[in-house]
Amino acid sequence: MRKTVLLLSLLMLGLTVTAQTGGINPYSVYGLGWSASPSYVHGQTLGRTSSSWRSGLHVNPAQPASYSELKYTTLDIGGYVQMMHQADDVDALWNNTGGFREFGLGLPLGNGFGMAVGLRPYTTVGYDILSSDSSSAFGDYVQQYQGSGGLNETFVGIAYAPAPWLSVGINGYYRFGSIEQSNRLDFVDNQYDDVKTERRTMVSDWTYDAGIQLVLPLGNNVMTIGATYSPTADFDAWQDLVSYAYKPGPNGSESPLDSLVTSLNNEDIVRLPGQIQVGLSLEKQAENLPVNAWEVHAGYTLVSQSELLTFATTTSHYGEDVRMLSLSAGIIPALAFTERKLKSYGSQISYTASFTQANTGLIFDGQSVNQWNLTTAMGLPIGGKSVMLGDRKFATVNLGLQVGKLGEKDNGLLREFQFRALLGVTLNDQWFVQFKYR
Repeated sequence: MRKTVLLLSLLMLGLTVTAQTGGINPYSVYGLGWSASPSYVHGQTLGRTSSSWRSGLHVNPAQPASYSELKYTTLDIGGYVQMMHQADDVDALWNNTGGFREFGLGLPLGNGFGMAVGLRPYTTVGYDILSSDSSSAFGDYVQQYQGSGGLNETFVGIAYAPAPWLSVGINGYYRFGSIEQSNRLDFVDNQYDDVKTERRTMVSDWTYDAGIQLVLPLGNNVMTIGATYSPTADFDAWQDLVSYAYKPGPNGSESPLDSLVTSLNNEDIVRLPGQIQVGLSLEKQAENLPVNAWEVHAGYTLVSQSELLTFATTTSHYGEDVRMLSLSAGIIPALAFTERKLKSYGSQISYTASFTQANTGLIFDGQSVNQWNLTTAMGLPIGGKSVMLGDRKFATVNLGLQVGKLGEKDNGLLREFQFRALLGVTLNDQWFVQFKYR
């Protein structure tokens, strides 16, 4: 095996990123990937203010207590297209990603009950990082770090409103998925064998979150106070680890030489962080309609990110907990300014905007990696029809534009500007209606 066993220690060296060649988010190299939004498209346009948001026409999985507000059977589906400009002190490039990512179904059950089921991403991993350096013992070398995959979650939740001013709810989650990671060490001096290490981590287990909302009349308006809680959870995990020496071939091919380490189906745990979110909303409800004429929301989220542990580790990659502050507002002009008797289609559109400021939990050289997002959106009503008396059907197309910034170009770190277009469709239908006449 020549000198390849001794060279494995080089894979543990810290890296200075000199290029980011593809992928989704270079910071997803840490932990279990980059956390996805817990909301569907319309909820995403409201930032992280979902704990106090209630809707009769949209599924809000970030707050299970909101299901009791559903007035119609509701289907939410959505996706996005995202472009990212990623740069450090040396290089810069553009990346893009996207696709349909989520769906949810909400059901009003009557007598104060509502429920929802759905599927969406929990974390995403996507990076391809090159790092070059030199060693007095081995000369110049290049390291390549690649990762893909992530965790998904499917959920079922139920809410109950024992009184008009109170609603409680709970979601049960099954989170599952796999993360593929590889580290490659290539030596410029070909007297040394190149080394590659591959890891595949598989995760699956159950957890929950719970929520409460207080709905209080405030003059002609309504104030809602909301809170959610999800615990820190240890998940079952399995990992395959393979490390081998190889010779590079044409067109990126590899010719394996020696298997240095082969360890399959190792069992351990990963630890997912807990979360507490609180929020406050003020709304003007439209008369005889399941929507708000206008609404403003504020939310604060605390995530115990410093407790997150990857497979077979006892120290987190994250040096601090995540704190998010989010503000949002929405308006439907035709309903907010009834004295003007607006009739145009544009006046019936729901306009929303939000701003979120947060740290990520990552710290480098004593400096926190922070992020912010600004979102504007429109909810386009696509008619509403009645097949028979009492049977109502609605459709809404939700369009959003999100601009954000992640990190800074200080101390060799990466700065990322994000431009994301959101597309969601909400379908509402009146199920389980008993008709006296057919």
